[in-house]
Amino acid sequence: MPRARHARTIVWLLGPMILIVTVAALAWSRMDFRAARGADDALAQYGIRLGMSPADVRATFSLGHAEGSQWRVVADAEPALEWRSGARSMRFEFHGAQLMAVRAMLLLRDPSTQGRQIEVSTATVVRRHPQSDGRVEVTLLARECPTHAAEAQRIITNP
Repeated sequence: MPRARHARTIVWLLGPMILIVTVAALAWSRMDFRAARGADDALAQYGIRLGMSPADVRATFSLGHAEGSQWRVVADAEPALEWRSGARSMRFEFHGAQLMAVRAMLLLRDPSTQGRQIEVSTATVVRRHPQSDGRVEVTLLARECPTHAAEAQRIITNP
């Protein structure tokens, strides 16, 4: 009988400890996942994600159809699309017909300007740089793109 009581006491003590450790581990993993996802989803509210085609960007970019919006195709070594509306602008850079970088100039009140100055995930880097005119330059880069890998690494190592 004393052994059964002793076993119940151990279970009674270990049960809550295991629950606390499990909840803490889950909370930590969710926080880490959200931080990584924040970099990947920096401009997702506008329907923009790296890897999209130029046609997808034009079709799904939510600000692209706003009154006064202007689109321009840039035919450099790597093609790009530029969008402008008032004080806001975005440049969408493609490599192999996939979106690999976005360079945005946004108003301070824009939700995409909120967050850490540098956010890094396994796939992307986001840099938010306040400007003297009250706008924020937001740069989203694919880390593995050969065209943007060196720039992404510079942002990570020299914020």
